[in-house]
Amino acid sequence: MMRRRIIKAVILVLIVFPISVFAQKLKTSSFDPKAKQWYFETFPVNVKSSPSAKMNITLRAVDTTVYLYMKGSGVGTSTVDKDDQIVLLLDNNAKVNGRSLKLQAIEYGDALPYYEHEYVISLKDLETLGRFNLRSVKKFAVGAVEDITPDAKNLTALKQASNALLEALKKEKIQLERPSTVSFAPAFPGGKDVYVNFLNRNFKAPEEMKTDVQLNVKIKFTVLEDGTPTAFQVQAPTYTGLDRELQRILGRMPKWKPAFENNKSVARQVEQTLKISKLDTTTKIFL
Repeated sequence: MMRRRIIKAVILVLIVFPISVFAQKLKTSSFDPKAKQWYFETFPVNVKSSPSAKMNITLRAVDTTVYLYMKGSGVGTSTVDKDDQIVLLLDNNAKVNGRSLKLQAIEYGDALPYYEHEYVISLKDLETLGRFNLRSVKKFAVGAVEDITPDAKNLTALKQASNALLEALKKEKIQLERPSTVSFAPAFPGGKDVYVNFLNRNFKAPEEMKTDVQLNVKIKFTVLEDGTPTAFQVQAPTYTGLDRELQRILGRMPKWKPAFENNKSVARQVEQTLKISKLDTTTKIFL
């Protein structure tokens, strides 16, 4: 009889133990009576820890808005612009897209420069994070797109943190708003002024181009899902050399911020008219 009780106790421990080991608790769960808002925060999840890159991810919910907060150094330490994305690639080809709401710079500590960047994600994103393991992180920044491969031992940690946050929201019966569809067009990293500076800095006017004349040149190209510009078309019939020169500098462009639609990056064509003026030895390009 005693032996049977011991066996039952051991079985119960084996059933409960994995749950207690893998269950995640929140770092913060509180209600602000003045703001009439709930605030939840998970413990930081260590995603990457190596000599070349360090990255921690924390999930936060302020009432009806969910944020993904990243802190790290090494690979990924770049200034993030408004609408820049963070893309989390998961098992089963699942994907989560976060979006920066403002310009976010890097910081300089006693040792290496580091970043503390925050992105807004949807409820659908949070639920997806709770179903699949993390495989890689693609971080879009000003003039850069960087890939971070998580440490193998940390692939399930973000999923556990996501489920902990979801459980807390359900417990407090908070109905998160599913944000309306957000979409935006492709954009040069750093904005319009940086783009125009790039064109002027690299452009060399053909010798046959006349002075004191403004040319309107139409250009077309496609920005792919990963931000790569391709398929350049230049309509500059007046000067053959101008066509070649614009093709050359457009081919040197860095990756753009891709278009965003229905919670994912999409390929989109860009059409622009460049106004090119040559004054003596100086050439200026305007949009």
